[in-house]
Formats: sequence, structure tokens, C-alpha cells
Amino acid sequence: MNLRTEQQLLSILKAAPVGIGTVINRVIQEANSRLCSMTGYSAPELVGQSIRVLYESEEEYERAGREKYKSLHEHDWGATETRWIRKDGTVMDVLVSSATIEPGHCEQGVTFIALDISEWKRAELELQVQNARWRDLFYGAPEGIVLLDNDLRVVFLNSEFTRIFGYTEAELIGVETPSVLTPEDKRSETEQAVAQLRRGEVVRIEQTVRMTKDGRRVPVSVLSKPIRLDEDRIGVYGIYRDISELDRAQRIVQQSLHEKELLLQEIHHRVKNNLSIVSGLLALQAAEHPNPGLSEQLEHARARVKSMAMIHERLYRSGNLAQISFDEYLQDLARDAEQAYLTDERVRFDLRLHKVSLTLDTAIPCGLLVNEMIVNSLRHAFPGGRRGTITVELGLRDGAVRLRVADDGVGMPDPGLLETIPSMGTELIRELASQINAQLRRRFDGGGTAYELTIPTTS
Repeated sequence: MNLRTEQQLLSILKAAPVGIGTVINRVIQEANSRLCSMTGYSAPELVGQSIRVLYESEEEYERAGREKYKSLHEHDWGATETRWIRKDGTVMDVLVSSATIEPGHCEQGVTFIALDISEWKRAELELQVQNARWRDLFYGAPEGIVLLDNDLRVVFLNSEFTRIFGYTEAELIGVETPSVLTPEDKRSETEQAVAQLRRGEVVRIEQTVRMTKDGRRVPVSVLSKPIRLDEDRIGVYGIYRDISELDRAQRIVQQSLHEKELLLQEIHHRVKNNLSIVSGLLALQAAEHPNPGLSEQLEHARARVKSMAMIHERLYRSGNLAQISFDEYLQDLARDAEQAYLTDERVRFDLRLHKVSLTLDTAIPCGLLVNEMIVNSLRHAFPGGRRGTITVELGLRDGAVRLRVADDGVGMPDPGLLETIPSMGTELIRELASQINAQLRRRFDGGGTAYELTIPTTS
């Protein structure tokens, strides 16, 4: 070796970013600056020392030597991962690659290169930990999870997914899941979901069905989302939850609700029938009683009972047991009053009704209220064959139900008498208005009589 070549080799030895040294019979002969900085020793402290000084333990020194020198004897080179201890006592992971200086003669010396791989080993360990956590989460999850590539073909799936759908992992790897799992009547749903995923959107389907291997339809919820690396989509994951128990529970609840609705309908029907019987008995008694005054009172009682019976009849027929269409009820109430109290067409009804629904608790008192208002007008507003109109208005305004019943009859000459003369009808109107927390305004004058009710919608 000429001088220039030797100088070049020494220059490379000094500038190399890895630890480089030579040993003969495992005694250090040369050590570059990087090897010194890695280990914390100076070159004079290393040269002449057994390479054993760098190993973590005697056992590791012997293991690495056996592994590496076996390869050196067979191939004139060898490599192994091991653990060295620095001068300050800290331990590092290193990759040591060695080659004989003279092929076939290890005793002539060996050159070695040492690379500190401590960070790599820590990163590798962290990756193994993360992979273990991921695998435990993925394979042990209580939902069926499947990972798909960009062509929606199966890459991974967990045990719950195979349990739900009955396929083995081998049967689904590489298979396009939408074509396998989707029943014919859900094709459009799946096509829409695939389009959303290709646009990068999340797909959430709260309740649907998919097909198992044996052809059963299993209720599931689905959550699918694209998997991205930076801006690129690299696949899709899907989470399938078996909601069979929830589906069964919903059907049981729905069946129970249906049975209760039928029962309530039957109750309303029977209440209506009973009230109709009472109404009929009162009508018969009124017709047969010799006292005209008492007969009239019985007729008023019949009208009140009939107004309640009509509400239960409407609830029974509507199918909605929570609310009643009060505008339609008022039409029936006006028609019944015409039939009961009018023998000719001298008084007509002007109904200005908008769509309003009331709960049963509000509808019954409100129905009795309107009945009293209408009956009072029919009895007192049009004496001596006078002609006129009874107006009934219903609507919503400012978050409240507005109800007005008015006539254009004779009114009351002295409205103050209303407070001094006992009247069951007017007292009943006040009590019923108070019962539904309604604001009641009244007008009694020569222009007729008017009642205005403002009923809170929360009543």
C-alpha cells in the first residue's frame, strides 16, 4: 500500500459517521473519533484493550463473539446486533459489522464498523407496542371491523366481523364486501355509501340489514370512513354493530305500544258509548218530564255530556291518542247544537277555523266551554224569532291558541247583572277557563255577546 492510499484510508477512517476500529484476537488496535465519541473513551483508552470492555456483560460478549466469528470464518464477514456499555455506564444498542483484513485469516486482524441503533431500537419497540395495542383493539373489539383497500376489497377483518356474517377470514380476504354483504333491496343504499366514501365523506347508517353467509338478514348499524395518509386515500374502514337485540327490543316495544294504543282506543270507545247512553237517557228524561224548566235543564246537561262524548269519539277514530283536531271537533259541536236547539234557519253559524290540535286534558274543558258559550247564545241572544249569526273563530297567534265565540244578538242591557245573578253557565265558563289557565275576556252589550279565550299551548 503506497503512502497516498494509506492517507486516503486514514482520512476516511476519521471522517466516517460510524464507529470504525480494528482488532486482532479481539484486542483493539485502531479506533476512529466517532467510535470514541460513541463510547465516551479516548483512543488511548481503547487501543490495547480487549473489546470486552465495550460489552454490557460477559454473556453478551461471548454470544456476539460466537455469532460473528462463526460467520467470519465461513464468509470473511459477519454482523450482529448487541449492547455496548459506555464509559459513563449507560447502555446503547449497536449494529456491529466485521470483515477480515486478509481473507481466510481472522488471526491477521478484523475491521469492524459500529452503528448506534439505540433510537432505532426504541422506535422499533414503540412500534411493536403500538402494533400490539392496535391488534388488541382491532381483533378484540366488540364491533365487527373490516379494513378495505381503495377498491373496497378486504385487507383485514376481526373475529366479531366473522361472527356476525359467518365468513372465515380466508373467504373474505381480497373480496369486495359490498357485493357480498348487501341484499338486493339495499343496493341503492350501498351505492350511495360507496359514492360518499369516494368523495372522502363519512358514512353513518343507524339501522339497516346485511346478508350473512347462510343468507340470513342481520340488522346492523354501519360506520365507514376513508383512511388517509397525508392527502391520499389509502383505504377504508368499516365498523358493523350487530343490533339484533336492539331490533328485537324495538319490535317488542312497538308491539307493546300498539297493544296499549288499541287498549286506549277501546277505552275511549267505551267512554264515548257510556257518555252517549247518559246523553240519550237525559234526552229521554227531558222529553218526558212535565216541568218545562226542568226539562230544559236536562237538555243542557245532555248537551254537556254529548260534548265530552264527541271528544272521545274523535280520539277513537283519529288513531292519535295524544291530541285531538280541535277545529274538526268544533264543526261537529256546532252541527250538534243546530240539530238540538234550532228548528229553522233563522240563526246560522259562521265557522272561521284554522288547524289546531289540543291535548285531551285541554280539549275536554275547552269543548265544554265552547258548548256553554254556544248554548247561551242560542238560548238568550235571539228572542222572539230574531235572526242572527254565531261566529266561532279558532287559530294560533303569538304562541297561544286564540278562541272566540260571538253572536250579534241582543246582548245584555246591564252587563253588571252577570256578576249578581247566579248562572250555572257563566260560572262553569269561568271555572273551566281557570282550569286550563286560559285568559278569558267577555263583552255583553247591544252589539251582542262575545267570549275570547287565550289558551297557552303548554296547557
